Amino acid sequence: MTVKRRHIAIPALALITALTLAAGCSTNDPTDKDEPLQTAILAEITQQVTADADNVAGAAGTELINWKTTPTPCMGANGEFADDDRWYLTAGGNLKVAPPDQAAALQRIKASLEEQGWEITDNSTFADGTRGNLDATNPTTRHVATITTTMDLQHVTVSISSPCYMPAPGENPLKG
Repeated sequence: MTVKRRHIAIPALALITALTLAAGCSTNDPTDKDEPLQTAILAEITQQVTADADNVAGAAGTELINWKTTPTPCMGANGEFADDDRWYLTAGGNLKVAPPDQAAALQRIKASLEEQGWEITDNSTFADGTRGNLDATNPTTRHVATITTTMDLQHVTVSISSPCYMPAPGENPLKG
């Protein structure tokens, strides 16, 4: 199935919430604190994260809308920012899924991610029984995904973030 991507205006609060969730769920430090960060090209990481989101949309059986990617400075454990321009990619968008199908869509996404080797770190149904949340980590790319139904049941949000990288030579994603 080919997944179509529509770009339409998204309410600022919803996008900020989605991107904040993605950033808050991301582990931006390498596995070993003394391990040097890899360098990465923004376009390559953007392509990987977008492919992850397209796979999620395909599993849900709908198109990804309002997709936005943003390079973001990495933050240390104490809230500090390094001066070497290390960055990670945070991305978010929505899936238009009818309210009665949202729980089933989350389960299809879960099954698809597991089939692709992602580790499911949370699979929750909220107290009202109609909404839910799915968190997953790809052990190969270390991408972190959070897929959550919105409170108004109009969308399922998709937030994906990468680990931290050093800028590739001649490129600085944080300085545009």
